[in-house]
Amino acid sequence: MLPESQTVLHTWCRQTEWHAPTIVGGAGAHLTAADGRSILDMSSLAECSNLGHQHPRVVAAVREQAEKLCFVTSAWGAAPRARLAELLLEKSGFRGGRVYFTSGGADANEHAV
Repeated sequence: MLPESQTVLHTWCRQTEWHAPTIVGGAGAHLTAADGRSILDMSSLAECSNLGHQHPRVVAAVREQAEKLCFVTSAWGAAPRARLAELLLEKSGFRGGRVYFTSGGADANEHAV
């Protein structure tokens, strides 16, 4: 297998200077590198930053949902999506609103305009 530095275009760096360790696992706030090192994950970019890596309840919920349905576009209804939207509206207090799901912050900003 070719190394990732030869097959993936990485953001926010010169490609010739990207030499990040390969991550093979994680638990809580720590990542496990292929060489066995435990690395404290101090990035704040992804949902795992809030939930932790491999939290047993999250893994169980993902497994349970994946056994039923992994993905369906927004052209179709999906009960988990509707439930999440309902919970977000409840928590936000945005009565009568609707939730628009996007894949990232830039999308959210663009669609809000």
